[in-house]
Amino acid sequence: WMPFGGAKKSGMGVGGIGYSMKDMTLEKLLVFKSGAL
Repeated sequence: WMPFGGAKKSGMGVGGIGYSMKDMTLEKLLVFKSGAL
């Protein structure tokens, strides 16, 4: 991957380490019940 975007509908997206890590990451939300509040 190269750190720049593709041209129009070439099929090539934006590359780079940050974008690759985001593509391989799944965000989740965790909620903990606390008696302190």
